[in-house]
Amino acid sequence: MKKIVSKLLILTSIAATPWAAANTNFVGKKVEENKEIKSAKIVYFGNISSNKISELMSSIDDINNNYPTVSEIKLYINSGGGEMEAGYAAAQAVKGSRIPVKTINASITGSSATLIYCAAEKRATLASATFYIHSASIGNSGMNYLQPNHINDLKKNVNNANEIFRDVYKDCLKKSSIDLDKVLFSEDNSLYLRYPESVKSGLANTLETSIAQTDIAYYIADNNDKD
Repeated sequence: MKKIVSKLLILTSIAATPWAAANTNFVGKKVEENKEIKSAKIVYFGNISSNKISELMSSIDDINNNYPTVSEIKLYINSGGGEMEAGYAAAQAVKGSRIPVKTINASITGSSATLIYCAAEKRATLASATFYIHSASIGNSGMNYLQPNHINDLKKNVNNANEIFRDVYKDCLKKSSIDLDKVLFSEDNSLYLRYPESVKSGLANTLETSIAQTDIAYYIADNNDKD
């Protein structure tokens, strides 16, 4: 997803789908009372967008409000990134959930999707899943010639985006020797981490062997996703 900010375009993903509508499918076993529901998961597919993140936040709220006996929400992420602002909002929803949320990298968790992933205290990864960490990038919106004030605005916006990454990664990667200054300076220094490096760095806590079966499940994807 692309978002124009003060005539500037912040790009924080390796792939984006403009203004895609979200679709959430709910699957649940038949029970007489909600208190019989003990386990829940949310599976998030595709880019980080405002529409889909609103669905994610709604799903988290629904579990918190209607299934009090669920002890943990498993959030499976398969996303290369997207809107920085939407990713940050989702991260706050993960942190604010009354029921603890455990994030699991189901295939790829990259760019702004890592904001959501790192918001959880419990973080896991499937064996062949990949994490993508990189610098925020920025482009001008239809401006062929830049004046000094435009360059300053570009710098402020990209630095602000990188500071959001830095604030998240300083806790998520606190056990790591990764040089964040280097990673957040150039796309050439982007990182691709898989197991066991993701666990050694502190990004993930544990290894998951499969996607768990749960009493209820929410599947969030773009309406136009074909696969």
